[in-house]
Amino acid sequence: MDEQPTLPQPGGKSKGMPLLALIAGVLVISYTVWRLQYAANNLPYDPGKPYPTTEIAAEPRASLGTRVRDAILGQHSAHVQSTSHQAWPLFGLERERAIRRLNEWLDDARKLPKEQRTTETATQLAIHVAAQKLVAAERAFVIEHELPPPAAADGWIYWTTLLFEAKQRQRLLCVAIDTMEFPFVKAAETADPATFDPR
Repeated sequence: MDEQPTLPQPGGKSKGMPLLALIAGVLVISYTVWRLQYAANNLPYDPGKPYPTTEIAAEPRASLGTRVRDAILGQHSAHVQSTSHQAWPLFGLERERAIRRLNEWLDDARKLPKEQRTTETATQLAIHVAAQKLVAAERAFVIEHELPPPAAADGWIYWTTLLFEAKQRQRLLCVAIDTMEFPFVKAAETADPATFDPR
């Protein structure tokens, strides 16, 4: 008598499924690491369109940096005479990289032994905390060239860091930090570096 093929029992588990799930998990993790660390620097990248351009008067020069900043915070690129200060929204791969780097820097700063902490490390910690909050609130942006500095007396500072380079273009994360909104940035200058830890 011919043997009948064995049919899977109802409710039975396939031995191959856990292995497939494990392989799928490894592939997802590997792709994520490659995407964040390698692809951003090496794949052709289209950043999309910058914010629409608005014209900014070149004079008075003393307030130029402030007016350019206000235009960009209002989601516009600024054009001053023959110079364009283009800005892009922070999203997608650039946002992923910005979040990951800020998290790493903050973790490293908080693990720093107290005896190695200085006023400089305290200030960097405060700026990174403010930048993290602005990125989370979608109030950060991307530029390719440095902006005119804001007036020293108006209480704002820029912080920029390189996200990646592609096709001879530099993409810089930029946050405009209002020290009135984030007073711990100024407080870092006189705080005890050993215990200073803004949140």
